[in-house]
Amino acid sequence: MSRADLPEPGAVLAKLDSIADQAGDEATEASRRLGFPPEEYPPFVQAS
Repeated sequence: MSRADLPEPGAVLAKLDSIADQAGDEATEASRRLGFPPEEYPPFVQAS
């Protein structure tokens, strides 16, 4: 396989991001089905 046959790095990262989003959505849905409320985290605040 030559370098020209490889996909662009941006395309690979976009696909991985899409897969991660789908996995997160499925995990949230499964948690709700099992009766666990979704975790609500406060916004991140930078320590000074």
